[in-house]
Amino acid sequence: MSNANEPAFRDKHPFRGQKCAFLRCLKRLTIAIAQRARPGVRRCATVVLLGAAAFLLCQCHRQPQTQTPTPAPTPAPSLIPAPSATAIVRPSVAAIPKPAPAVSAPPLPSPTANSTPDPFAQGMQQLLQASAKGFLDFRGKYKKTENASGPNPLFRVRKIYAGTFLLGDATSAELEEVYFTAGRQPAYNYHLYYQALSARDSIQKYDDLRANLNQLLRGFVHTFGDRYDAWARNDPLKTAVLLSSQDVAGAQEIQVHVAFSSPQW
Repeated sequence: MSNANEPAFRDKHPFRGQKCAFLRCLKRLTIAIAQRARPGVRRCATVVLLGAAAFLLCQCHRQPQTQTPTPAPTPAPSLIPAPSATAIVRPSVAAIPKPAPAVSAPPLPSPTANSTPDPFAQGMQQLLQASAKGFLDFRGKYKKTENASGPNPLFRVRKIYAGTFLLGDATSAELEEVYFTAGRQPAYNYHLYYQALSARDSIQKYDDLRANLNQLLRGFVHTFGDRYDAWARNDPLKTAVLLSSQDVAGAQEIQVHVAFSSPQW
């Protein structure tokens, strides 16, 4: 009797259907041989046929080996040839000829300022510095003392000393310590006397002294009158410088004045 599922099985496994048909034939053949043969031969043929049937039966029930799909070889990536480096031809730099150094004339020496100090300016600076101590450094030999006289005296007492410092072409100098009141508040005056000259030379000399003092005493207030010029500074010592020409012969005189609240000697 044929199996109902046999057609479907045959459709799926055509070789198995052929094997099963072969087994059925083999079975019938075995039965026929067994019926006609002798008992000894019958047994041998039966064993042989049974073995062959068992082998074929095992082949019928064995699952077909599924073939593992062989992976398709991956094509190796084609190597893209790298572009060959193009040699960059650099233009040769032409040697630029250096210009020959221009021959220049040696620089002219700059005019140097006169390094010779002005004796009059230096002397005046020394006088102003010495005035801070009442001209003590320039005090010479004591000469005399003068007391006040008359109804309106100019001072109360005055002491006169020889001066040891001469400015420019001065011929002599004197130092005064003057008290105008009874208090102990002296003023110190340093006098410089110049030689009398002719009228014309005396005027020229006076103008030269005035020009020099006017240049040196910057910061002082300048006033002038008949045959005198004065420069005053508003400082604690009331410093003042007087240039005059009171002598009939026309001799010039420079006086430096300072005042203190107490004696400096």
